[in-house]
Amino acid sequence: MDSTGFTDQLRHDGYDDVSVAGFAPGHALDEHAHPYALRGLVTDGEFVIAVGGDEQSYRVGDVFELDRDRPHTERVGPDGVTFVIGRRHPADTGS
Repeated sequence: MDSTGFTDQLRHDGYDDVSVAGFAPGHALDEHAHPYALRGLVTDGEFVIAVGGDEQSYRVGDVFELDRDRPHTERVGPDGVTFVIGRRHPADTGS
């Protein structure tokens, strides 16, 4: 899937914050979680995500997805990474 089609699908699926992002080679984050769900399409480089000790490598054309509040680690391959990413924030409850 190309990035335009992926972006269209993200919006259709309720991902309200869509952008192009990336990290430089050597970037790594210890275990953390996001207060939103996310889905991304790798467009350049490599992105490695580990959930519960299960590590998965994503390369050009691969889609990664994380549920809201899902603890994970991240690291980037030797050439950095660029991706199209969508974030689906929880509905505002008005509280």
